[in-house]
Formats: sequence, C-alpha cells, structure tokens
Amino acid sequence: AAGGAACACEMNVLNADQIRAVVDQVISEHDRIDVWCNNAGVSSMRNCWEMTEKDWDFNMDINAKGVFLCTIAFLPQMMKQRKGKIINTASIASLRSDPLLSCYCASKWAVAGYSRTIAKEMGPYGITCNYVCPGIVSTSMNSRETKWSADIQGKTVEQVHQDMLDLIPLGKFTTPEDVAGVVSFLAGPDSDGINGAQMTVTGGMEA
Repeated sequence: AAGGAACACEMNVLNADQIRAVVDQVISEHDRIDVWCNNAGVSSMRNCWEMTEKDWDFNMDINAKGVFLCTIAFLPQMMKQRKGKIINTASIASLRSDPLLSCYCASKWAVAGYSRTIAKEMGPYGITCNYVCPGIVSTSMNSRETKWSADIQGKTVEQVHQDMLDLIPLGKFTTPEDVAGVVSFLAGPDSDGINGAQMTVTGGMEA
C-alpha cells in the first residue's frame, strides 16, 4: 500500500550455503545490503541440573551460532559499501540471570558480547551493530514458556502470568510491535550515531 516491495526467502540460519544464497539474491536484485537483522531464536526451560547437551546445543546453535554465520556472510558486502547496519535480537536474559533458562541466558549473553565487539571492529567501515533486548513479549514462544514454567513450579498458568506481570513497572507485556518499532528506528537514519548499544524494550523490568 505504501508503494514498497518485499519478498520472502527460506533460510536455515545454520546452513551456510542457504545463507550465502540469500545474500547473493539480495545483492543481485538490489546491488547492496543496507540492513541485516538477526532475529531467529529458540529456548529451552528446565532446572539447570536437568539441562542436556542437546538443550545446550539447540540454544547456542540457533541463538548464537546463527548470528555468527549470518553476520560473516553479509559483512563483506557492507564493508565494500563502507556502510551498513546490523541489528541483533538479544533478550533481557542477556542482562541478567533467569532461573530455568540457563542455556538460553548463555546464548543471549553471547549475542550481546558478539554484537559489542562487531560494533568496534566494523565502526571504521561505517557499519554499526546494535542489539535489541526485549522483555516478556506476547508471542507463542512466551505462551509456551509460561506453560513450561507453571509445570516446573507446580503453579497454574494464571499464577505464572501474574508473576511475570508483577515484574513489569508498566503493568503490561511488551508487544511484537513495540520491539519492531525499536528495530525500525535502528534501521533508519535517526540512529546513525548509535553503535554498540543495547536497546531494552521491557516496560522497565531491567530498571
């Protein structure tokens, strides 16, 4: 409706060949890559002593290695342009510890550290890298985690729901649109001077 164009490409963030194919397609169609947002994410929830090697690999592969593989695939084009914006999705779990989410927290702390380092290395090329830290967002992933948490703690879903709301000064869950607005800001010209920053979208949970 706004006169823009969009296309969808299927890509596994752990498959370097598929990532390269998407990068090549974007360059072929547009001659450049201005913004890349690494957003794929998963979680596992259980007591830390019950986490398995499979849980660890699942979280670290998608949440951290996926960011790494995608970033090294598109950076050469941005370096050639000497301009670009990288936006990574971390989490409030990258700012603190969250019981029952040990593997997830570890993976998101990795995203935060990687993002800050990329920001320093790529700054001289005119490339910024910032990371967004959503809080409790109203998504199917959050609904699943609420059920998991209730089962583990022996509570009802309603009790866990209220426990989470009590942590948020604004008294309401973050929406996907709240997060998208921050990503849109980071992708646009008003954020040109921001690099290596964590952008929290949590309703004040981390304050």
